[in-house]
Amino acid sequence: ARPYYGPRIAELGFAKVKDTIAYSMDRSMKLPRAMDAMFNRALATDDIKVRPLDKKNLERDLRIIIDIFNDAWSENWGFVPFTPEEITKLGNDLKMLVKGDYISIATYQGEPVAMAVTLPNINDWIFDLKGRLLPFGLPKLLWRMLSRHPRSVRMPLMGVKKAYHGTAIGSALALTVIETLRRYHVARGTEQAELSWILEDNMPMRRMIESLGARPYKTYRVFEKDL
Repeated sequence: ARPYYGPRIAELGFAKVKDTIAYSMDRSMKLPRAMDAMFNRALATDDIKVRPLDKKNLERDLRIIIDIFNDAWSENWGFVPFTPEEITKLGNDLKMLVKGDYISIATYQGEPVAMAVTLPNINDWIFDLKGRLLPFGLPKLLWRMLSRHPRSVRMPLMGVKKAYHGTAIGSALALTVIETLRRYHVARGTEQAELSWILEDNMPMRRMIESLGARPYKTYRVFEKDL
């Protein structure tokens, strides 16, 4: 944003209500020893299992993802449950844009309780198309989507059910779904990932993300105005 945006918005009677943070993580980052040990212990136990999205059972897994998200985020500032139309749109996007391994779902003692979703950065595939899909842009885009792993990805959704918030199991579940996806993408050449948007006062999540080596690199400010 331009430097004058903030003062100009304030002049119009708007005031900050909340900042959200975007974190950047690059492929050179190493998982701290304690976090690596936690991840390996989580995978070694019979209680925690992690799996990718099953695109053959997309509707089932989509319901699982939304159920976890709605439960995990229900007490967060600004939370609004997904509408049926949004769920349909999400399902269509996931079907077209991502492989099953872009999404991880974790169960604890057989119950789905944590998930994380990554999406490719489409800009990596369209940067030279100059906004044109026809006549040659669309074939190029489809070929790149099918043949190239994206150089960068974004994690827009992640959640652990409320029953596990503030617990060691909850921390292990969050780490497991995030680290599983990180390792998948790094192994295929992804260079950078964005984790966003994280509420500025969601300190448990911020501390965990920062402990992974991610750094805050963008702040998105939400303004409000009494009418």
